[in-house]
Amino acid sequence: MKYYGAWGENHIREKTNARSSPFPIEIKSSTTFHRDFFTSLRRFGELNSASEGGCLVYGGDKETEGEGIRTLNYKHISRLFA
Repeated sequence: MKYYGAWGENHIREKTNARSSPFPIEIKSSTTFHRDFFTSLRRFGELNSASEGGCLVYGGDKETEGEGIRTLNYKHISRLFA
């Protein structure tokens, strides 16, 4: 995973190497949560047994973690890289 932001190259490299397995992120513009949003994240996990759950980023306020999938408001996406 690569993340480009306001940090220097060393920081980007550190975050890139922080996870040893794939970590899928689904981004939706909806402010209403729908369980269907997890479909592609679950499918990714079925196809890649080495993946680490995943994260749904969307416009709503409900933030949870269940079934190995984290739900985050887009304003808090930086938490994925901390």
